Amino acid sequence: MAFSGRREPFYLQPMSDPSHPELEAAILRAPDDAEAYLVYGDWLQGQGRPQGELIQLMHELEQASKSQAGPLRVQILSFFFRHMEELLGKALARQVRGNEVYWGQESDKPPHLMVRASWWQGLRFIMECTMHWRLGFIHRAVMEGRASQTQEPPEESGVAALLRQLLPHASARFLRRLDISLSHVDEAGYVSAIEALAETGCPQTLETLSLYAGDIPLTRHLRDAGAGSLEPLYSRLPRLHKLVLQGSRLELGALRLPELRELTLSPEGHRGMLRPAVARSIASAELPRLESLSFSMGWDYETPESGLPELLPLLDGVGMPNLRKLTLQDLGFSDALCKQLPGSALLSRLRELDLSNGTMTDEGAKALLANARAFRHLERLRLGHQLQDETLRERLWALCANVEFGD
Repeated sequence: MAFSGRREPFYLQPMSDPSHPELEAAILRAPDDAEAYLVYGDWLQGQGRPQGELIQLMHELEQASKSQAGPLRVQILSFFFRHMEELLGKALARQVRGNEVYWGQESDKPPHLMVRASWWQGLRFIMECTMHWRLGFIHRAVMEGRASQTQEPPEESGVAALLRQLLPHASARFLRRLDISLSHVDEAGYVSAIEALAETGCPQTLETLSLYAGDIPLTRHLRDAGAGSLEPLYSRLPRLHKLVLQGSRLELGALRLPELRELTLSPEGHRGMLRPAVARSIASAELPRLESLSFSMGWDYETPESGLPELLPLLDGVGMPNLRKLTLQDLGFSDALCKQLPGSALLSRLRELDLSNGTMTDEGAKALLANARAFRHLERLRLGHQLQDETLRERLWALCANVEFGD
């Protein structure tokens, strides 16, 4: 990325903070242990860093009664505004307006301090970065770059540069969740964002990664094998538990994530389709601790069985020995799949199977009933509602303990 002859954009300007490897390692070992943060906070205060006091204040808020919480929130907001340039860096802090620092609540979890930076890049391209703070650090980051459908985005979207700047920053040192959304971004912006994510790496505490890539144009570069591939990223995600990927331009490569528990893949939009190469990557993936796989391929109305040969090796279950919940939705080959499932090694390990939103007809239903014994161990089976024969539907109710119909 060349910015010669110009001042570096704010998202390329470096930031630094002191580091104590031993105390940081204690948090890495137990990222939910508040005591480890407090010890680290004491050391940071001794270094004259405001983040140390912020850790203490946020911990007090999590322990506070309702009557104490109000004044503490006001105190934390005031403290954050006074030290925002040190906590975010001068340039990024300038993108935060007063009403973009507020409190958020997620169900029964402690309140999070929310900080949103937003700015326009070009006439119609907006960048946003929303940070959820807990115990003095960014707990979750949501990055979004989107362009108007009627306006070409700039050559360099800035998402890649923002990733390179924020992920190594001290405030993101213990990041647990990262959500990236790229909408109407051009090919260069998409590929550069994936490359930046792989090259920069993610904090070792990262447990959830979500990537949405919508309306990315398919050009010759993206048709090339490996363009924008996520494969180089996997070795940088040793503790990732959940991966959510959405977009028709995904390139997974050899999927190897030793700690992954949950994987969700789907195309963009109602009629989008994942390429057969994605199905091949899933079928040959090595995910030894995966428990839940949700795969929505989308289907081609002209060639509805497209993708079936690539996906069939998944049924051997070799690379996912702990898979217990399988969702295969929006498939154009549901009937053919129903004929393959009963004899598969994978089916015997499953507890939940979801085949809804597909194209299963009476033919597929008959295949299931002909092998009813293979499905009795399931705790939940979800099927589509396309069946025309009511007698078949009634018989399907008995396949396992809990059978559901509907899309």
